[in-house]
Amino acid sequence: MAFVEQFLREGAAGKPYSHDMFDQVHIDEKQWFYISKINRPYYLWNDETVPNRKCQSKSHTMKKKAMWNGKIGMWPFVDKRPAQRNSKHRKHGDEITESFTVTRDVYRVYLTEKVFPAIRETWPSGRGATIWIEQDNSRPHVSVNNPAFAAAGCVDGWNIRLCAQPVQSPNLKLLDLGFFNAIQ
Repeated sequence: MAFVEQFLREGAAGKPYSHDMFDQVHIDEKQWFYISKINRPYYLWNDETVPNRKCQSKSHTMKKKAMWNGKIGMWPFVDKRPAQRNSKHRKHGDEITESFTVTRDVYRVYLTEKVFPAIRETWPSGRGATIWIEQDNSRPHVSVNNPAFAAAGCVDGWNIRLCAQPVQSPNLKLLDLGFFNAIQ
């Protein structure tokens, strides 16, 4: 209840009103992005050949995690590296894409090196005001009181802070509400 009450403001004659939330950035990881899609349309020129699928079974289709808030950006948690050996699908040295485990340090680096610059670029009027990045409380997320995160958020007159949603509260996760409405 305290989480919801923090968004109420005191209005004229003591009547409370809801905060407009124009200073909030909601972030979430989604695992619904596939590196290789089963039925993928290709738009080709007349002289191009249709690309071959790399995996024959759905069970070999690899998922990747990506951060996406809909407006500021989307960054996949993947590594691109050369293949170590030959296979029937690729040659030695061909570039392959693999997802990796997201830890607290990786998450903090993505926030400070990818999300912060995107916020500063797309939201220039936010300098000087407090901008809140709202995250859910999953394990790899950065602590609200992380000193490295706080220092990175206060660079060049910016005040970017972190807040966390309450645990076990899917009705308060703005980015998940559309998903839950779709399945009801």
